[in-house]
Amino acid sequence: MWREVLTMFFGNYPGTLDEKGRVHIPSIFAKQVKGDFMVVLQWGEALAAFPREQFERLANRLEEEAKESKDAKKLERARNIFQYSFTATFKNGKLLVPQELRSVINHDKKLKIIGIKDKIEIWSEADWLAQQKPVDGKTMRDDLDGFGLL
Repeated sequence: MWREVLTMFFGNYPGTLDEKGRVHIPSIFAKQVKGDFMVVLQWGEALAAFPREQFERLANRLEEEAKESKDAKKLERARNIFQYSFTATFKNGKLLVPQELRSVINHDKKLKIIGIKDKIEIWSEADWLAQQKPVDGKTMRDDLDGFGLL
């Protein structure tokens, strides 16, 4: 079963983390969000910010999968999303990142704000650039071609 996507985020924007721990969310994203975000800490090298409704759908899907899964350990790790999630206040186009999460993105205060379908990822600019290098000599175009999409 595929979940219904309520909000769609696309694009790659520069950002900054100010001295108060606020991240400016690009207006193209901010217009789509009503209310606060749920921010997930353990999302690799980035923070993942979900509008609350999107996060609730993800959480409900995890609960459904938990009931059906044969791999209990894997599912338990997935369900840990709840203990690594924080409410982040969204006001005037700025997302107040809780103190517990700032160290993930606070390398040089220059950020990349990335729209990925149902969530926004917040990366330090250095980490984002580092992970954009081709993997095993393959680029995104190579991957799309491999899927028969080009």
